[in-house]
Amino acid sequence: MPLVRPFRAIRPAPDKVHLVVSRSYISYDHEALTHKLSSNLYSFIHVINPDHGMEDAARPGSKKYFKKVREKYLEFYGQGYFIQDERPAFYIYRQHYENQGRAFTGLICATSSQDYVDGKIKKHELTLSKREKMFTKYLNITGINAEPVLLTYRDRKDVEVIMDEVKKDPPLYDFTTTDMVRHSLWRVDDEQNVIALRNAFEEMQSFYIADGHHRCASSARLTEQVNGGTYGTEAPHDFFMSYLVPASQMHIEAFHRVLRLDAELDREEVLEGLRDSFHVQPLDEVEIPNKHGELYIYISGCHYRLTAKEIDVELLDVELCSRAILEPLFDITDLRNDKRIHFLSGNEGLDGVQRTLRDETVDVLIALYPTQVKEIFDVADRGETMPPKSTWVEPKLRSALTIYSLKKH
Repeated sequence: MPLVRPFRAIRPAPDKVHLVVSRSYISYDHEALTHKLSSNLYSFIHVINPDHGMEDAARPGSKKYFKKVREKYLEFYGQGYFIQDERPAFYIYRQHYENQGRAFTGLICATSSQDYVDGKIKKHELTLSKREKMFTKYLNITGINAEPVLLTYRDRKDVEVIMDEVKKDPPLYDFTTTDMVRHSLWRVDDEQNVIALRNAFEEMQSFYIADGHHRCASSARLTEQVNGGTYGTEAPHDFFMSYLVPASQMHIEAFHRVLRLDAELDREEVLEGLRDSFHVQPLDEVEIPNKHGELYIYISGCHYRLTAKEIDVELLDVELCSRAILEPLFDITDLRNDKRIHFLSGNEGLDGVQRTLRDETVDVLIALYPTQVKEIFDVADRGETMPPKSTWVEPKLRSALTIYSLKKH
């Protein structure tokens, strides 16, 4: 059964936590990044971008760059922006999206690289070797996990009961960020609750990766590299930081497909091709699909609802889209690299689709029904993978709320 371990988290000083924690660095464009760095000297973004704007800046992804990340992190630690707990603990973390009425509560802990290799932490996406190697180098040089892998699991009442009891105590942190998300963190370091949580999670058959496939794979590479090809020790580098959230709380949206084509589009020819696999119904306006096997498509100014003629319960709508539309009608087979296809996250809702369609360069937009958590479980249990950009997942985690150290300071 998959292992969970308490650890001595390095975390922001309580008076600075709201200033230190940050969104994932990849969510900032250049302008927003520059503003964040100039307006907040405590932000963890300074650690991840240690020489932003400097003339002699190191090449991102290089050893020199990652060494600068390590140096900046140690500088933050030395200045007291971070503290380290005295003894190992689990951490219960709650996110409350105040403007959407959603909340997520889960356990931050250390999970095992060997469990990932052995398939007890199950994946549903392929990873790129180049990115794995880069992240492995990052972990080896910086020595930190600053953003947990998001894992999910089948709900267990005993875990919920323990967490609810712990949450009766005042949290270590309780603050709200500018995106209207309230963050609360509790430490669990009493022996009784640590043992109870550990036993409950280790009775589970599997954990499932919701977000962070490359981080899992890179952590396993690091373990193998440092241990000379073996796994299973209790050394820090044999584990990686994870946030475990029950399946019932996961929120998943689709990634809609947006096409900007090179050649002129023949709408009637496309519609004829669609009728091979779908019942095609004209619409007056945009709509978002609300069930499995139903898609929406915009083609050159016109709207249509597509309903699959044959419903295969094991075939995801993202796979149906590729097999019945993208590949045969537009010759799009490489979702990662084909320049004609772009992706719109479903969290932007109907407004996001309508806004995208105001762009006159858009030839086709296909809106999808979201993949369900059970479908992720089923795909992973069968040892299969989903197409790229199959799921947009919440919660979205903040960097540096807790840091897992892979080496001594």
